[in-house]
Amino acid sequence: MNRKNFKKLISKTPSKWKEKAQVRVSQPWLTEYSSQIARRIVALIKDDKDLNQTRLGKEIGVERQYISRVIQGKENLSLQTIWKLSKALGFELINFPEYEYSKSRNTVRSRVPKDEVKYSQQVKKTGETEKKVSNTDTTKIVPMKLKLVS
Repeated sequence: MNRKNFKKLISKTPSKWKEKAQVRVSQPWLTEYSSQIARRIVALIKDDKDLNQTRLGKEIGVERQYISRVIQGKENLSLQTIWKLSKALGFELINFPEYEYSKSRNTVRSRVPKDEVKYSQQVKKTGETEKKVSNTDTTKIVPMKLKLVS
């Protein structure tokens, strides 16, 4: 390759690789969380022969390149994006520890059909902070007193 062609390949915009690397090093927890989510997405795509990055991107309204960056850990995901991915994959990408008013303490569902992805608690604010807890046959409002279940 001659010098003229080589110069064409050089970007006019300076790279920000050093700043990005410093952010990753200064926030190791972010890398760990992103990695956990990315590995789950990759495993689910591998398990489903009809699913790929392009199709997943279309289901949540983004390009394949965005899904690729998510899998590489280069995107800072919002809760809304995580929710969309969970819904499209039919799998909760984030799990929360059980606590006193959790929907169910005895069963853990890891893979659910896409149309059944529901979130068991929804916050309802009426003067005092309360939580809406749905059981299979009843719905009740209970005060929020979070006690971790061991």
